[in-house]
Amino acid sequence: MAYKIVLYVSFLYILCNGMIESVTIEKGIDKGLYRDMDKTQFRIEKEKLLKKLADFQSIIKSSGDHEREKKVTLLAKKLLNEEFVIGFCGHFSAGKSAMINELTGESILPSSPIPTSANLIALHTGNKKHIRVTLSDDTQYDLLPPLGETSISALGKEGLKIKKIDVWRSSSELPEGITVLDTPGIDSVDDAHKRSTESAIHLADQLFYVMDYNHVQSEMNFEYIKKMVQHNRKISAVINQIDKHREEEIPFDVYRQSVQEAFTQWGAEPEAFYYTSLKDSVHPHNQLQQLKEMLHQIVSRKYELMLSAVESGLSLLQTEHKEYLEDEMEEIRLAYEEIVTDQDLENRAAIFEEEEKLEQETSISSFKSWSESYDIEKEKLLKDAYLMPADVRLKAEQFLESTQNSFKTGVFFAAKKTETEKIRRKEAFVQALHDTVENQLIWHAKSFVYRYIEKGGASRTEWAQKVEGIEVSELDSLIHSSVKPGAGYTGNALLHYCDDLAAAVRRTVKVQLEQLKSEIVTDLEDHIEESSVKKEAGNNRVRQKANIIRQIEKIESALTRAEQSESIGDDLQAVFVQDWSKENGDIYSVSSISELLSDTEEQLDHDQHTDEQTKKASESLDEEYIIKKSYAAADLLKEISGFTHQSKTLKGQAERLENKRFTVSLFGAFSAGKSSFANAIMGRKVLPVSPNPTTASINRINPPNEEFPDKTAVIHFKKERELIEDLRSVSESPIESIESAGEILSAVVRDRKDLPESKKSFIRAFLKGNSSYGSELGKSVKVSFEEFAGYVSNEHQSCFVESIDLYIDSPLAESGITLVDTPGADSVNARHTDVSFDYIRNSDAVLFVTYYNHAFARADREFLIQMGRLKESFELDKMFFLVNAVDLASNDQEKDDVIQYVQTQLMKFGIRQPKIFGVSSLQALQEKTRQQSGIDAFNAQFHSFIEGDLHAIALQNAYDYLDQTIHRMKVLIDRSENSAEEKEHYRNQLMEHRQKIEKALSDLSFAALKNQADQELNELIYYVKQRVFYRYPDFFKESFNPSRFSQMQPKPALEKSINELIGVLGFDFMQELKVVNHRMDLFIEKSLMRDLEILWDMIREDFLNGMKPVIRQSSSDMLTFPQLLSGYDHTAFAKEKSYYKNNRSFFEKNEKKFMKDALEERLKQMADQEIAEEQVRIQEWVQTEIQLKGKAYFTQWKEEMTEQITAEISTLDSTEMTAELKRVYRLLTTEGDQLE
Repeated sequence: MAYKIVLYVSFLYILCNGMIESVTIEKGIDKGLYRDMDKTQFRIEKEKLLKKLADFQSIIKSSGDHEREKKVTLLAKKLLNEEFVIGFCGHFSAGKSAMINELTGESILPSSPIPTSANLIALHTGNKKHIRVTLSDDTQYDLLPPLGETSISALGKEGLKIKKIDVWRSSSELPEGITVLDTPGIDSVDDAHKRSTESAIHLADQLFYVMDYNHVQSEMNFEYIKKMVQHNRKISAVINQIDKHREEEIPFDVYRQSVQEAFTQWGAEPEAFYYTSLKDSVHPHNQLQQLKEMLHQIVSRKYELMLSAVESGLSLLQTEHKEYLEDEMEEIRLAYEEIVTDQDLENRAAIFEEEEKLEQETSISSFKSWSESYDIEKEKLLKDAYLMPADVRLKAEQFLESTQNSFKTGVFFAAKKTETEKIRRKEAFVQALHDTVENQLIWHAKSFVYRYIEKGGASRTEWAQKVEGIEVSELDSLIHSSVKPGAGYTGNALLHYCDDLAAAVRRTVKVQLEQLKSEIVTDLEDHIEESSVKKEAGNNRVRQKANIIRQIEKIESALTRAEQSESIGDDLQAVFVQDWSKENGDIYSVSSISELLSDTEEQLDHDQHTDEQTKKASESLDEEYIIKKSYAAADLLKEISGFTHQSKTLKGQAERLENKRFTVSLFGAFSAGKSSFANAIMGRKVLPVSPNPTTASINRINPPNEEFPDKTAVIHFKKERELIEDLRSVSESPIESIESAGEILSAVVRDRKDLPESKKSFIRAFLKGNSSYGSELGKSVKVSFEEFAGYVSNEHQSCFVESIDLYIDSPLAESGITLVDTPGADSVNARHTDVSFDYIRNSDAVLFVTYYNHAFARADREFLIQMGRLKESFELDKMFFLVNAVDLASNDQEKDDVIQYVQTQLMKFGIRQPKIFGVSSLQALQEKTRQQSGIDAFNAQFHSFIEGDLHAIALQNAYDYLDQTIHRMKVLIDRSENSAEEKEHYRNQLMEHRQKIEKALSDLSFAALKNQADQELNELIYYVKQRVFYRYPDFFKESFNPSRFSQMQPKPALEKSINELIGVLGFDFMQELKVVNHRMDLFIEKSLMRDLEILWDMIREDFLNGMKPVIRQSSSDMLTFPQLLSGYDHTAFAKEKSYYKNNRSFFEKNEKKFMKDALEERLKQMADQEIAEEQVRIQEWVQTEIQLKGKAYFTQWKEEMTEQITAEISTLDSTEMTAELKRVYRLLTTEGDQLE
């Protein structure tokens, strides 16, 4: 075959099976391929390039672009030191580190099934051998013994603290003076990973982009390589892990051709493709040897490539710098578009002159601290209120247009149509403005006043009517009075109108806030603390404009300099070169990793110390004695007038301590090993375990009792309507009854090829089991332990079951724990999402199990995000996370790495500081391996939480209440011994107190709280839509992915993508609304408790001997929410679908952005209506809950406080009652042994 080079050089080699294969190596290389340039010529070109770098450094130094400034410094230092850098980037877990180890002939870098490095690791070849760590603040440390190369793995995880790790040592494969860079994955979700990768790429003279065999044709890969090629970066593609290839699925030649064609279509053509495997060295398509040869060929041309790479790197930095300046400009213009107009920029000189005059004015005098703080925050609140967003400005423009004399619509009946249109535009404008004013100003104004009322020492309730009266009621009048005749309705006229109208709205609210302040100060004059601290008045609008214009001018100047690229002269260039030649500052030495990470460890030690103090406090209490004494006190006091409620409370607390009942919920994806883990913590094989999903219903594993002894089970079958609901959901068919379902479902299984297999499996199970179990629907049946297993593991039985109660003796049962084993996060049963939500809210502890080498799927992600939304609302951190099957790890280090990675992912989902454990259920159930299973470490912390933290709170509360009860008895006894005159005076006081308390606790309208709850709900709902649509770009990207469109015809791919997008948005809205419901429940509880606390402070001023009633809070029944947007599908989006033309323009030319924006606008409109309907439901629920709970709590307080005062009066009059109190008091104190 003739050796001819056009675009590619092909090496032909004979495979062992006699086949001839073409291996793409590198394009654009002539026969003088491996001759490098002369060193003298290199030095000349090097000096020229250093001058260019100095010119660029001068430009960016004055513009504040610190990122590019750091990069150009590193690039210049690299060129000065003549350092040749080979960079490896690409997917995490694609095998970059292992590939570097193989190519350098040294096993230095850690490799793992999960990302192990959040920072750069640079391997420098040479004779010296040491390691240097650069922290995020650029402080450098050389590692001293015993630290060495074994420390790299641990240091590589600290992406937030450690920027880079440099390792110097000799290489058996590469010559001296070569640097190999290992970067974090570019597809990492971790920002630290991304920053590390991006900061290093510009240093590389040759790049190798490493991809996992299964993740090659992704938009991220195409875009990344395309960008590098556009900047003339030398980059080769390495498709690693080809041992995953299965020839029976697709011939390798076809796979390779499709890969290379895809990159060509995207204009992302690397210099070479290499297909490699580190596991299978004799794989017939393994090009690892060719890659090694190419690496040596590259090194032999290092001078030429180094100059080319630095030129390319400089080009990339220049582009990035211009983008940085343009982004800065755009950010400032958008942020201040309400303040600085185009006309302001044209008249900047006049604005600067006006500012200079204002600087000569003196600032206002100071007021009392409360008054001054009120005024400052009031002004800030008014100024910050963003009253004219884009949608309101658009409606303002339409309204203004309708006020013009020339405004007219239609031809026939124009006058009537014009008047109708004017009214429509006015009403639309008023409504939009009203909604914005309510959300952006009124709600915040009311919250602000309430806050200052509390600071002044008053109750919200007393001022609620006046505060709730804050409003802007005359919007109709304001929008007309702000119109200037003849001013027009576009451009500056619109901006001036919007400014004037916003100012009028602010003035209206300002007058009300100032009036309220005057009334508050008059009423609370004695409560407000005085202060002489003076604060300077804030900048007015002119100063704001001047400052913003100065920022814009600075960026304009920097852009001009960047585009002109003028030379700064030899002298200044020499200064930069001299700076680059200097060392990076002091280099310290360290011999312990903890010295580098001391802050984290100190905080951890502090937290652990605090926890230990809490535990020791509870451990000092004698639980058995408190239970016995509480029972005794309850029995002795039950017949004494005035102590009835205390007696009931004491008995209830003692019963709860004695009975110890806790609910622990177990969650996780299907096949995560939940059932095997449940067996492990129970210490026996209870639940059936299978490689297939087994938990299709909710299994409650309870402590046995007399009625239900050990190994007893009760099967609760679904109600008929519940099963019909499930069948409708999985079949997507109109099932009306169980009797008519068989024929319909048989047809669905036979004809619906697109139906997911999980849904077909459920349907087949129903068809198989209906004759046996259809008659059991709605019943609860007691079965044996052997029968129980079938209802769990056989789908034709389990599909009829809603839940199972199993009674088993185990270590959990001994601790009073009911373990609830739930279906997976991706259960086909829609009701399970609601049940799971309730269990997360109400359980005493929550366990989430994930499998060792499984990534989090979308269902897991959404479930964990929901857990994260709820986690911060709990008083105690009751969530535990388990990585199951850690026995699959090759070694302890790999196990620790996986656990750390899972922890990082959980934090990404909003689960901060997760308690995470690695366990092996398999090992835990075997006596020989239990010790290494990790189950004991988990059990220790888990039981410490259940029996320590949870139980300790109940124990402490019981002790405190018992102590207060005995103390109150002592006070009453002492009072009874006062003189007759003192008794009479005190009796009159008590009667006044009782009347005052009864009055305070008799107002059961809760009007103020209901108004506050409406405001809170409005605020929560307002941000629900923002949060959901904040995730919209990610949802769109996941739904509209290139691989789906490459595998399907355009029309079905488009329809499936739109339906999927609607589904995930609707599900996220449903999840958010559940959390809103939960947060409103908490708001009601906290608000009622806060109001009672305020009342308690008032009561204690007059009734020092009173005991605060104990409210046993109960969980409310939450609403059930539908999946929003479920009434729509792709057919409703014909206009939006028209933006798709073909795959290339949609993805490569980014025309998908037009569809993304259009769909977002439509979906927002659809969501608004449905959210409004759900808000009404929540509002009605809130009002009802406030009334029910408020009445119950206030009535209990009224009864208890009245009873206590009546008892005090009785002790003043009754010698018999006093004698009985003395007897009981003596029994409960000095003669405690008589309580046996």
